[in-house]
Amino acid sequence: MPHLPLLVDPDIYSPNETVLLKTYPIDPNFRGPDMVVLRLHPMQFTATGQLGPIHLVGYDLNTTQLPPGDDLVFRHYWRADSPTAAPKRVFNHLLDGKGELVAQVDYIPLFDERRPTSAWDDPDEILLGREFVLNLPANLTPGHYTLTSGLNDAETGILLTPDGNDRLHIATITVIDA
Repeated sequence: MPHLPLLVDPDIYSPNETVLLKTYPIDPNFRGPDMVVLRLHPMQFTATGQLGPIHLVGYDLNTTQLPPGDDLVFRHYWRADSPTAAPKRVFNHLLDGKGELVAQVDYIPLFDERRPTSAWDDPDEILLGREFVLNLPANLTPGHYTLTSGLNDAETGILLTPDGNDRLHIATITVIDA
């Protein structure tokens, strides 16, 4: 059977506005073409950080400038060379100029808890992380802060570290006067 042409309106769809998350080759056990899984919004920022076998390949961020008391909303894009020995959690810290913690939000990396890092076994798959909401304290002093993320063991809290680094720099956040 010949392949039918894909009818796509270029005014509606643009491949530059998607993120290829995973490809599936043709399987002789099933009828049909190969398949791709796309996110229909582009990744805002690319990244090259690594924590053990886990790579941060990008992230989305609602803003880099906000007043005290507002929410910083972000999402990670992950890729794994191999599964971790035990499930990991993501910690996200906002640090002041002295490296002191001023706000944090931690949770499992994906919205689906059935996909822990110990099951990330496809190095060709980009995993769309959960959306994190970091509420800035209402009394936070205006200035520059650093958003960092890392992975720790869900049971013990022990950090997953690459070459002595236990967290990745995500972005510089500027807290402005309200």
